[in-house]
This record gives sequence, structure tokens and C-alpha cells, in this order.
Amino acid sequence: MNEAQDLLGTVAAALGPGGADAVDPVEAAARVAWSTVVEPGDAVAGLLVQVLGAERSFALVRAAVDDGPRNLLDACADRQVPGAESPGSFARTLRVALERWGPRLGRVDVLTTLAAAGTVGARLVVPGTAAWPAGVRSEERRGGKEGGPMCRSPCAAVE
Repeated sequence: MNEAQDLLGTVAAALGPGGADAVDPVEAAARVAWSTVVEPGDAVAGLLVQVLGAERSFALVRAAVDDGPRNLLDACADRQVPGAESPGSFARTLRVALERWGPRLGRVDVLTTLAAAGTVGARLVVPGTAAWPAGVRSEERRGGKEGGPMCRSPCAAVE
């Protein structure tokens, strides 16, 4: 088995019975990665995940730290991320966020994080899984996006 298969297997196991059928394990892994980089309630990260998706936003952020924010800014403008209509101020907001996240990005290890959670019997809970809190799910029924503004950060939790 290769590292990607190991990761997906570990994510599926952490999601528990039915979890890997309910959500994309790659998106779930990206949410775990985000949760190791940002503080709870990080509105910028939450917005990126909500609009671009966890996997795509995380990849764009990693690339932006190394290569500059141009592709991230373009993706945000293309997907009409709120705030991107004001390119100057949005670029400043992203630069500050990238500076905040940059030091942690090099230390992301989803396998290790999930292995540590597994040693205490924790289970991964992300939007779309049955264990995702009903109060947060109800936000979607009110017109919000599950894991959206109420969450304010790339939501992944352990149970």
C-alpha cells in the first residue's frame, strides 16, 4: 500500500462505520489538515473551505505560501468568495492569513494526527457524517451551508 492509500484508509477508519460512504475521504483529510493549521473560529479559513472546498482551498493555500497568492486570489475571484470583489483589501486579508498559517503548514501530518486521535478512541466528525451536530446541520436547512458560517472555521472534530 502507498502513502495515499494509507491516508485514505486511516481517514475511513477515523470516520467510523458509514462515514467514508457519507463523505469524500479526501475532503475529510483536508479538513483534518486545516484543523492542524488554523485556530478555531478562523473566519478566513472557514470562508475558503466553505466556498472552495477543503481540499482545493488547502492546496491553494500551500501553493500560495511557496509561490505567492496569485492563484489563490484568482480562484477566490472566480468562485466569488465574499470580499474578493475588493481585490486590494482581500489580498491584504489573505496575506495576513497566510502569514498566520505559514509556520504550521510545514508541520501538517494528517496520518500522525489521526493516529494520535485513534489511540484515545476518537472518531473523526465532519459535515455530512451522521455524528455531525444537529444544530450545525440545521444551519443548512435555514439556507446556510453545512459547516458554513456557524462553524466559522474548517470544521473537523473528534468524538
